[in-house]
Parts: sequence; C-alpha cells; structure tokens
Amino acid sequence: MNFPPERTAIVHVGCDASLPVPNREESRESIASLGISSADTVLCFIGTIYQSDLNFLFRSLDIVRSKTQRSFKVLWIGSHRLEPLLLSAYNIVHVGHLPTMKDVYRHLAASDIALLPFVVNTANKARWHSKITDYFNMALPVVATPVSDFPAIFAQSDCGWMAASGTPEDFAQCLITALENPSTWRTKGETAKQYAIHHLDTGLLALQLTRLYGHIIHSTSIRYK
Repeated sequence: MNFPPERTAIVHVGCDASLPVPNREESRESIASLGISSADTVLCFIGTIYQSDLNFLFRSLDIVRSKTQRSFKVLWIGSHRLEPLLLSAYNIVHVGHLPTMKDVYRHLAASDIALLPFVVNTANKARWHSKITDYFNMALPVVATPVSDFPAIFAQSDCGWMAASGTPEDFAQCLITALENPSTWRTKGETAKQYAIHHLDTGLLALQLTRLYGHIIHSTSIRYK
C-alpha cells in the first residue's frame, strides 16, 4: 500500500503464552482412540485452507512419500471438509471441530511437527496466518513456506524449517529434512515457545497497541492545536 515503514505498525494475533505445554505422552494417550499410537510421527494442521493451498499440500506430500521411507500421519483439527478418499490416501486423521481451545492445544501437544503449506501469492504474503501463533505456543516446530512475516521470524529464531521458495518441491524437501531429524524437534519446539513468550503474548501485544494508540492520539492533538 506504499506506506513508509515509519508509518506502519504490525500487531500480530497473540496468545496466552503463560499457558504450559501439556505433557506430550499424556496428550498422545488421550487421542489413542483416533488410531494414533505413541510410536507414530504426527504432522498437524489446524483450521481451514484454500483449495490452492490444499492442492499444494497434497502435491508436497506426494513428493515426500516418493523420496523417503519415513511414515507419518496428518492430524487435521477443524471443520474443513475433506473427501474420505483423500483422508485415506494421505493418512489424514480428521478430528473436526473441537469445543474448546484446551482441547485444541491438547491435540497440538500430541503432535510432532506443524504444517504451514501456503502458496506464495499476494494474498498469503499480505496476511498473518494465525495458526503459527498456536503452533508456537504449544512448542511445535513448524515447516513453512516463505509467506507473511515468516521469513523474518525464521531468520531470527530457529523454530523450524523454511522452504527456500514457494514450490511444492522445496516445501517437500523441508518436510523430509524435518522427518529425518527427530532429534531436533524438541529444541526447535522450545525455541518456538520462547518466541511466543517474547513476541506473541497477548499482554505484550496489548501494551504495544496501547502505546500505538497513545502515539496516534498525541500526534493528532498536536496537529489540530
């Protein structure tokens, strides 16, 4: 929109970063009825998704499965409609809408890696994908494409794997790297949680907004005196 940086303020969607991360083993046991065992590698996605991004995800998963023997299940949280054939073809466990954020966080805590599979286009580059806030708050390492503010965040914080470009091939390669290096999941997840604490906590964001509004009011009052 051609606003200069000094006249632009970015305030992301926040979270209560003081919430503790539920125990992974206990969380995994609580969803055993879904057919997910303690030995499974679980990728997760929360919410809805545009068809173009969904196609991107499936193309990426096809590439992953053609290049690695690492098996995984995809835990999909939310009411997005998925065809039964797709659930079977891509090993997706679709839990649908969950009644509370506590339930959502319990399912996220039972996962190993979170996915942000977004096509690099103007719409995805211009908006904040708030799923990352909940992923970080539950100490999940993230595999993402370079949209929104993600490149700057990943450059600042080793919280996952950032695709070199917006191609399914590059996203798939990031996911393969993640799958083949389970020893890094915990450290990257803890780094993600620290990012949430220091940058995405609602208390910090409220203070940021208060200062912004104060600056606007002060500037306006001076202009019209």
